[in-house]
Amino acid sequence: MFSKGMTLEKRQKVWGWMMGGPAFFGLAFFVILPFVMAIAMTFTNQRLLSPYPTEFVGMQNYERLLGINYVVLSPLVDEAGELILDEDDEPRYPRLRTVLRADYPKLRYYYQLASIKVWDDKAFVLLARDPVFWRSLWNTLSFVLLVVPLQGCVALGLALLVNQGLKGTLFFRTVFFAPVVTSMVVVSIVWTFLYHKDMGAINVYLRWFSLGLLGPVDWLGDKTWAMP
Repeated sequence: MFSKGMTLEKRQKVWGWMMGGPAFFGLAFFVILPFVMAIAMTFTNQRLLSPYPTEFVGMQNYERLLGINYVVLSPLVDEAGELILDEDDEPRYPRLRTVLRADYPKLRYYYQLASIKVWDDKAFVLLARDPVFWRSLWNTLSFVLLVVPLQGCVALGLALLVNQGLKGTLFFRTVFFAPVVTSMVVVSIVWTFLYHKDMGAINVYLRWFSLGLLGPVDWLGDKTWAMP
């Protein structure tokens, strides 16, 4: 394996590759190769449980995933030209699917992503081929932009605080570090119980302190509260 004329530096390199070889192989075989295969599969119509052979479809999957467009809807009016209002005295608009099928046949497979009012009570409707993907992307970006800076600032502030030589430093260091050594599964189960709509401790205390005026809140099931 080692020749007599091999220098110490070369021997160390050989030993290094030998020791790291299994890890490099595992990384390449179980991470890099599946990643490359997954990217290649995005250009096909591959379905893992489909009996039909795989076919190359080019950018078709990306067009469906990233496809985005828009339409402008005019409010409905009666025979006298007056706006037709709903129960909340807001202008009523034609059904989006009806408008797309009649006036925009190329957009019939698009779905509403967002809607805002613009000029003359007209509604600007943002369309997407896959609105779930765009909402997931927005939720992920919102989570990253809010949680990561907040966690970093709080963690740095606590770290500086417990190194000021104050009383109880050892206790607070233990408290702050305890979640690190606690299983993430256990932590998630505990917080699920705390957030429970009917029996969660947060809702119980909320009702107590508000004298029954507030709660129960569906913290994880209501989209208004889930992200905050």
